[in-house]
Amino acid sequence: MPQRPISATVRPRRFALSAFLAALAVLGASALTVLPESPAAALVDGPGYTDADNGGVGGLGAFTIDGRYVYCLEPGIPEPPGDPDGMHYGGWASLSPDEVARLNWAISTTGQSGDAADAAAVAMFVWSVASPAAYHSHGMSGDDWYIGRVPAVDRPLVRAILARLRTESAEIHATPGPSGDAGLEITRDPRDHYLGEVTVRGFGPEDASGILTLEHAIFEATGTPSLAGAVGGGTYAIIGTPPDGAAPYRISAHGDFVWSSGWRGEIAVYTTAGYQAIAGPGRDPAVTFELAASDEDDRTTTFRPILTTKAASTEIGPGEPFEDRLIFALDDGPDGVRNRWYRDPVTGAYLAINASCRVYGPFDEAPAPSATVPPGAPFATSFIVTTGSDGPYAEYLAASEEPLEAAGWYTAVCSIDQGSQSAAARAFLPDGYRFADGFGVADETIRLVRPETPELAATGIDDPLPWLVLGGVLGGLGAALLAWRGIRVRRGSLPAASGKMSG
Repeated sequence: MPQRPISATVRPRRFALSAFLAALAVLGASALTVLPESPAAALVDGPGYTDADNGGVGGLGAFTIDGRYVYCLEPGIPEPPGDPDGMHYGGWASLSPDEVARLNWAISTTGQSGDAADAAAVAMFVWSVASPAAYHSHGMSGDDWYIGRVPAVDRPLVRAILARLRTESAEIHATPGPSGDAGLEITRDPRDHYLGEVTVRGFGPEDASGILTLEHAIFEATGTPSLAGAVGGGTYAIIGTPPDGAAPYRISAHGDFVWSSGWRGEIAVYTTAGYQAIAGPGRDPAVTFELAASDEDDRTTTFRPILTTKAASTEIGPGEPFEDRLIFALDDGPDGVRNRWYRDPVTGAYLAINASCRVYGPFDEAPAPSATVPPGAPFATSFIVTTGSDGPYAEYLAASEEPLEAAGWYTAVCSIDQGSQSAAARAFLPDGYRFADGFGVADETIRLVRPETPELAATGIDDPLPWLVLGGVLGGLGAALLAWRGIRVRRGSLPAASGKMSG
């Protein structure tokens, strides 16, 4: 450790210090934060230049206290004869918060390097800012006066460091901490109330960061209600988690932030009554603060399920059911809201929804499409489809409860009604909700066709059966007899059980 630097005018082995009591009168007005005095540790020599380095013209540099390098605030005033009585954080004299922040910055950065040239440059910088009149009171620039305490070989380096400190300090301003504009904002997706964003506003990403915590929602990025590393200006996607099923709810957000940009307009001031104060680094610029926000309006969980249908085939035979393929989807409400299909927050299963389908027919020809079922339309059968755990993201194949027998055209009409749902599902549908896919839709219309069978028609024969038997026995002769009797063979007039003719 180098020898204790020599003061400018007093005591050959110590720095010159100013009278602290004179400065204390204005300290209260300029200090941003003043903490109660705390005992100071031992004040010992720090880096810098002494008589041994410069031929006895005086010292220039720092002391060490509490493991930190500290600097005189005024030249020419006696330093404490012993260790300082105490320390507090605050401003100095009539300096502005920005000026104190620049002292804090210089002492906390370059002033803590432990290098002799850095310490000398910081000492000159602190004097020139904190006590400019005393600094320039020697009939010349203070820079020219005090540089004489630096060995000639190091003077260009010290001047360069001092010039850099002055240039860079112009950009240093006392950190304001969060302003009244700082806050959180929660937005809601106009179509899906489950979706939204939390935005941190009122400061920049370099100013502060923190942790966001949600109530009744999770962050899309984490899948949890908390997100670390949130910064000013950041926007974070959220997904609502309704706490009570179908009940309306609101999302709230809380943020714990640390303001870490800039420099506080304060320094550590070590004091001893009747002697000059000594300046040390201010506290870390971190300032903790909290922000909060909540939805202004309720979020709804109501959704409007719809479906599209298509018959599995366009033609069936007697005894076959009406088979249908159903695909569920969602529709917008009158207010444009299309909430997502509700899922159980524990199992992830989609809420089960029932679709009721009624089959009408037979008709002699394909029925004309209409929005509603025409009066008198014959009812044939029905079936119900209930969605499974995949919800709307699956195709459902269903068949009518009874097979169809009569030939002709059939059409199905499928609907979703609030009243036909389970109690749990009814709560998520709008009051009186009903969706129907229309009557006579081409994709929902099929034809039942009876298979063709042989039939016989006779001219001049009251009962053709004996002649058919005779023809089967006699072979070709029987055929000739039938021809003689004018019997004509055609399809469809005999029961299927009759089978085929032989011979």
